[in-house]
Amino acid sequence: MSRLKSNHEWLTEILPEGLKYPSSTIISGAGGTGKPLIGFGIVDDWLKAGGNVIFAPLQYPKTDFVRQSLKELHNMTPKITMIAYFTSSSIWMLITGKEQMITSSTRTC
Repeated sequence: MSRLKSNHEWLTEILPEGLKYPSSTIISGAGGTGKPLIGFGIVDDWLKAGGNVIFAPLQYPKTDFVRQSLKELHNMTPKITMIAYFTSSSIWMLITGKEQMITSSTRTC
């Protein structure tokens, strides 16, 4: 199993050995503990390594928060495709490539 090393010092402190892949990762914790920030750091590192990400921020049912956060925190505008909309509070997003047009399409499951 390979490991993704972070380019972010604060993320390297949390995961000094990097993040194993291929794998699925769930980031959980109490409200206000920075779960999306950790997720966005991993998304940034993975996209810069040439990968794609399925990101499911359960508390943000639209792509706007993800788009704005990646732009403000990591200066990136990846392509974001909403691949499935489950409820008003749950969404799965496919995030690919850096510096691409951001798009959104919905499909009710």
